[in-house]
Amino acid sequence: MEANKRDDGFKRALADVRSLLADAESDDPSILLTPTLDNEELISLLKANFDRLDPNDDGISRQELLTALSNPQSFSVAEYEMLKLVAKCFDTIINLSDDEPGEEMRLSRMDMEVLSQFLLHSKLTIQELHMWCSLGDQPDSITGPPPLSDG
Repeated sequence: MEANKRDDGFKRALADVRSLLADAESDDPSILLTPTLDNEELISLLKANFDRLDPNDDGISRQELLTALSNPQSFSVAEYEMLKLVAKCFDTIINLSDDEPGEEMRLSRMDMEVLSQFLLHSKLTIQELHMWCSLGDQPDSITGPPPLSDG
């Protein structure tokens, strides 16, 4: 029974990782999860789990995030939802602050704080932030400030 539960959890985690990797290669920014977390809970869970996700204290790498995603049994349902959202929007989040020399490769504490400012002090959701930031790759399509959510 316990082995079946563990196998089912592993299969779900593998499917999530494959989905995240496939979506990361897509140019369509609208391919995002519909989260059950609000902005406050998302930020709270990311802050509470930052040390756990970054055991070597050099920022959360893609590999560290994928390792966490491959172990869903180690996280609550809400924490796992937070991990999936962070993975989906990883490039957006790591580029919120210019705190690494060269190309941004890790989610730093500064990135987390800037994300917190965006999500907690504006009406943007992480999906809207992600889509708005992705428009930066197409400068002609930006016509003003980021959109405000209806919520």
